[in-house]
Amino acid sequence: YVDFGWNQIDVQYKWLENDLKEATKPENRAVRPWIITMAHRPMYCSTDDSDDCTRKESIIRKGIPVVKAYGLEDLFYQYGVDVEIWAHEHIYERMWPVYDRHVYNGSV
Repeated sequence: YVDFGWNQIDVQYKWLENDLKEATKPENRAVRPWIITMAHRPMYCSTDDSDDCTRKESIIRKGIPVVKAYGLEDLFYQYGVDVEIWAHEHIYERMWPVYDRHVYNGSV
């Protein structure tokens, strides 16, 4: 995650946040009502392979432990991401809306 330096992580995170800010403007949501993201490593999974998604404090979800920054779950929640598509685990899973390890039966 940090193999390529902290600056690159910061720049990409700020780009994503700015893109989500722009996407959530009412005039943009009127034209494109869904915000869909995709990434490689999932925040949640049901496998038991000791991958990041199996941990309670997943780095993808909560961010880098040392600085407690760059987590995606709060960012996606804040900007109302509708659908998240993940890969890496080589399995098919779908879930109810989940935020902070809690399942919601409906829209978050």
